[in-house]
Amino acid sequence: MAPVRAQERWFEVSIKLGEPVDVIPDLQAAVDAHPTHERFWAQLILALSQGGRQAEALEKYWMVRDQLRTELGLDPGPEIRQAHKRISRHPPRGRRRPRCSRSPVFWYRLNCLLIVAPSWGGRPSWSICVIT
Repeated sequence: MAPVRAQERWFEVSIKLGEPVDVIPDLQAAVDAHPTHERFWAQLILALSQGGRQAEALEKYWMVRDQLRTELGLDPGPEIRQAHKRISRHPPRGRRRPRCSRSPVFWYRLNCLLIVAPSWGGRPSWSICVIT
């Protein structure tokens, strides 16, 4: 059971970090290997929705709901119902923008260029480009 819990946690962290698309194939494999494991289904539904695949997420919800009713005579548990509510009420968030960090190496090199540039005489032949 420990490997299953480790997988659950890894999927959870990946989704929270805004990388749902990266884990969808692994989540689908986990659902295929453990078809009645509701947490994997809930995570798959959320990952699909956050990855911009809302229709597919809803399709997976109805699929697991029917499967649980047919095979076990049960309705989906709270996690799957919560995932369904969440994707039904809120539009998909999609991927988060990557965080920008300031690289001390880059700034150091820029400062070196600014010190050396006057020795070239006139205007430098290079320009600064800022990417945001």
